[in-house]
Amino acid sequence: MIWSFSTLGCPGKSLDEAMLLAKRFGLAALEIRTLCGNNNLVENLKARFGSPEQAAEEVDALALPICALDSSVRVITPTEEDRSELLSLAPWADALKVPSIRVFDGRPKQGAYGAQHKQRAREFFSWWRQAREDKGWRVDIMVETHDILLSTRSIERFQADLPSPVAILWDTHHTWVKGGENPITTWNAIKHWVTHIHVKDKVLPREGLEAAFALPGQGDFPYPTLLTQLVADNFTGAVSLEWEKYWKPELPELEQALEACAQANWWNTRPKS
Repeated sequence: MIWSFSTLGCPGKSLDEAMLLAKRFGLAALEIRTLCGNNNLVENLKARFGSPEQAAEEVDALALPICALDSSVRVITPTEEDRSELLSLAPWADALKVPSIRVFDGRPKQGAYGAQHKQRAREFFSWWRQAREDKGWRVDIMVETHDILLSTRSIERFQADLPSPVAILWDTHHTWVKGGENPITTWNAIKHWVTHIHVKDKVLPREGLEAAFALPGQGDFPYPTLLTQLVADNFTGAVSLEWEKYWKPELPELEQALEACAQANWWNTRPKS
């Protein structure tokens, strides 16, 4: 497995600072979302490298490889801004040897995936595949289970509606908390599509206790059981800590979460002194 974290967890850091932090904790790659306090990836990459051509010249000197660029694109009911963002990110992804651009399934409050979404999804992937072929891009997209793909049934139906299945970024928190599924159940059903996994921990609500995000290993997420299954199934994709510090500034610093990961054996690495 490729151990990583999303820069959503260290929103104020630059690309190089985030890479050094990941390297200090023994991680193998970095997932890029937030840099320098904002989520405008194209502008942040321009500020760091200048152009995709310059990025291609510098990529091998970076402290770590980048396992994903995380866009805000939605594949169900996409806007022109969504399409423009994806077209703008793809040259950077290729230049930086990034295998995947993250896109979201749909928009909040759209409801579960259903027949009303089928044609929009097919149109989006037809457009993307043609654009990718025309430009000769190596990078492809992976769809995060975030707002409407929250259950095994919805993910399977979504894939069946497409001309061919697409890569899935499995957000384990969303299918577990929002979808109400046991992560092992979800994994066993969708593992042949999953190329990237988001993990985080949470204390579930119970009498006298409200739901709240927790440091890894201190909540109710059954990560040890899931990790055992991932190992047994020889999963070789990215397993990335998504610590949502950008959206929830009241959370502890990412370094504390990474220390907790190491102490709870969430990955087989240890921080370097």
